[in-house]
Amino acid sequence: MFDTSYTYPPSSGWMFLPLIPYHEGPPDSIFVPLSKNIADYDWALGMYFLYAVAAEIRGYELYDNEDTKQVVIKWTTIFKNHRDILISDIIHVRRPDNQFVDCIMHVNPFLSEKGFIAVFNPLTTTVNTTLQISLYYTGLSGKAYLSHEDQAYVPVTLTQLYNLALDVYMEPQSITYYVLSDSPN
Repeated sequence: MFDTSYTYPPSSGWMFLPLIPYHEGPPDSIFVPLSKNIADYDWALGMYFLYAVAAEIRGYELYDNEDTKQVVIKWTTIFKNHRDILISDIIHVRRPDNQFVDCIMHVNPFLSEKGFIAVFNPLTTTVNTTLQISLYYTGLSGKAYLSHEDQAYVPVTLTQLYNLALDVYMEPQSITYYVLSDSPN
């Protein structure tokens, strides 16, 4: 998804999420039973929704118990709440390499949500780092407001070059996101 989004908007393509076997693929290429593969299912849905990629989900059900239902609700709610910014242009912050966190940022200076930063930690270790993120294409300058996972907005200061030093603490194999705005509301 990362490389393709240089050429095409992610929402113009599609990906494949095989919940059940497809063309005799190997057993580790499917997600059923969902309740036994909940971490992988959560990761896949998070990736697709935060990249704003339409995933063809092939299977009989989206959830098989209350826990997997909550995973589906979590990601669909996030997507619905931030749809306008998520289907906006992507800035490639850090390429996925399975050696460290990877990061993208959706930007649109014409929306109230100017930026949406998605950070993915594929590692089996905790990550505590600072990402330098250019907010130039968000239209923000000087001061901005940042919300971590839909919590209250806090003011942040940008450098003269529109950069934000974003402190990120992530549990192993987790996904987090931040929303940027020009007002705290």
